[in-house]
Amino acid sequence: MYRLPNILRTFGFLALLVMWIPFCLMFASLPAGQIDFKDPEAMIRSLFASGALFSGFGLLTIGLFAVSIALQVAASASSAWMRQRAKSRGESVTANIVKVDAPNTMNNSAYRNVTFDLEITYMGETATTRIKEHLPRARYAYFRTVKTVKVKFDPQTKVAVLDE
Repeated sequence: MYRLPNILRTFGFLALLVMWIPFCLMFASLPAGQIDFKDPEAMIRSLFASGALFSGFGLLTIGLFAVSIALQVAASASSAWMRQRAKSRGESVTANIVKVDAPNTMNNSAYRNVTFDLEITYMGETATTRIKEHLPRARYAYFRTVKTVKVKFDPQTKVAVLDE
């Protein structure tokens, strides 16, 4: 279940890639000279007048685009839901920090996006997970020196969040 957001996101990108096939076929199936490419406004008017957008290829393009957007939204929603579930129902455990990664991309001067690779021992089993947090710079410096951290861990979804 913890892979659900990644699976949804992958299928969303695949739908977006596949969408280009009927999009190109929509223009290739038009009779020669039906669309005037000289003026952008004339091109849009002739595209609507030809009915290409509402042909089979046009509707398939619009449908695949809608599916792609829906899958991306569902991926974000499921990720947020699993993090919230881990915060509310998760059990407090100690996790070992395997790796801390903060890319040099700067959102702003006070916060950093930090990725933690954690090793969690829960009821005799060891689970590895990766969490992403938006932390103040001072806290990020603290996590670079610490090797263990308290987290809330949901064993069903295998999602962990930092225990504040």
